[in-house]
Amino acid sequence: MENTLTQEEIIKNKKRNVRIYPFYKMISLDFIFYYAISFLFMSDFKGFSASTILFADAFYPLFKMLFQIPCTILIEKIGKRNSLVLGNIFLCIDILLMIGCNSILVFILSNFFFALGYILKGTIEHNILYDSLPKTEKRSKIFSRVEGISSAVFYTIDSIGATLTGFLYIVNPYIPMILCLSFCILSTLISLQFKHISYVHLDGAETDDDTDAEETNMSPLESTIQYLKGLSTAFKYILRSRRLNSLILFNALFSSVILLLVNLRRSLLSDLGFSAIEFGFIFAILGIIAAITSAKTNLFHKTLKNRVLTYFGIHYAFSIILLAISALLNFPRSISITIILLALGTQFAIKGPYTTLIKQYLNNFSHTSMRIKIHSANILIECITSTIFTLICSFLLEKISTAYVILIIGIISFILILLTLEYMKSRVGLKPEQYKYKDINYHELL
Repeated sequence: MENTLTQEEIIKNKKRNVRIYPFYKMISLDFIFYYAISFLFMSDFKGFSASTILFADAFYPLFKMLFQIPCTILIEKIGKRNSLVLGNIFLCIDILLMIGCNSILVFILSNFFFALGYILKGTIEHNILYDSLPKTEKRSKIFSRVEGISSAVFYTIDSIGATLTGFLYIVNPYIPMILCLSFCILSTLISLQFKHISYVHLDGAETDDDTDAEETNMSPLESTIQYLKGLSTAFKYILRSRRLNSLILFNALFSSVILLLVNLRRSLLSDLGFSAIEFGFIFAILGIIAAITSAKTNLFHKTLKNRVLTYFGIHYAFSIILLAISALLNFPRSISITIILLALGTQFAIKGPYTTLIKQYLNNFSHTSMRIKIHSANILIECITSTIFTLICSFLLEKISTAYVILIIGIISFILILLTLEYMKSRVGLKPEQYKYKDINYHELL
C-alpha cells in the first residue's frame, strides 16, 4: 500500500506521468512485429485452421468478460500503476505461449493472459493520462491530442516493423515473434516509471478529483462487494443516461466488428495467396495510414463534430462489404489488390482516431472513480457481444469461405450500425446545456 501523498508530490507525479506517457504509448498501444504475420505463424507454421484460430480467439473476449470484475478489484487493491505493470507482464507471457504453442489448449491459455493483460491496460492506460492532466476546460482536447500523436508514432513504428516482418518471417518464423516479445518487455520497463497520484487527507476526506481506491485495507470479499455496488451504480447511471447507453451500445457493436476483422482479413489475404513479404508490405502501408489519421484525431472531431461516429460507422461497414466483393468477384489481380488496399486502408484510417475519440467521449462528464466503473461496464458489454460474434464466425468458417463470412458480417454490421445511429441521433453529440441532468450527472446515484 502506498503512503499518502502530499499535494506537491501529486503535482510532481502528474507532470512525470504526462512526460512518460507518449513514450510508453508509442510502443505499447498494441503488439509490434506481430499482426503482419501472426495468422501465417499460427496457420502455415503451427498448422491451425482459420476456424480453429477464430475459435481460440473467441476465448479472448470471454476471458475479458469473466475476469473484468476480479481485475477491477485488483486495480483498486494494488493501484493503477502496479496494475499497468502487471498487465504488461501478462502480455509478455501471452507472446511466450504463442511462440511455444503446440495445441489448442496452449492457444486458449495464451488468450487467457492476453485478456488479463488488456483488461488491465485497457482500463488503466488512458485513465493514468487523463487523471494526470490539469483540470481545465482544455483537458479533454489535450488528452485527445496526446493520445492521437502517441498513436500516430506507434503506427509509424509498427509500419516499419511490418515492412521487415515478412522478410524476417522467411528467414525464421520465430524472429518476428521474439522481436514482438522484446517490445512487450520494453513496455513493461517503461510502465515501471509511472507514479501513483492518489491524494487523501489524514482525516480520510477526499479533496482531489483524482482520488481513487488505490489505498484500501478492505479484504478481497469486502472489495468484491464494494466493487459490485460500484458497478451496479455505474449500470444505473448508464441505463439512466441516454447519452452514455448510446455510446456504449455503439462501441459494443463497432468494437466487436473491429475485433472480428483482425483475423478475418488476414485469413482472406492468406486464401488469396498473399505471401509473407506481401503481408508485411500491406500492413506497413496500413500502419502509415493509421499513423496519419491518428495524428489528426482532433481534426476529425473538429471537422465532423457530432457526425464523427456516423461517418466512422458507415464507412467502416461499407469497407467490409467492399473487401468481400473484391475477393468474390473475378477481378484481375491488380484491380483486386487495389480494391483490397482501399477497403483495408479505410478500416485502418478509422480505427486509430475512433479508439481515441470513444475513450474521450466516455471520459467526458465524469470524474476518476466513475470513469473506472464506466469503462469496466463498457468492456463487460463489449466482451459479451464480441464473444457471441466471434463464436458465430468460427462456426460459419467451417461451412463457407472467409470471403462469404466477411460479406455476411459487412451486411449485418451495416444494418445494425444504421439502426444504432438512428437511436443515437437525439442522444449523443449535443452541447452540455442541451443534455438532461440525468444524462451527464451521476452524483445523485451515489
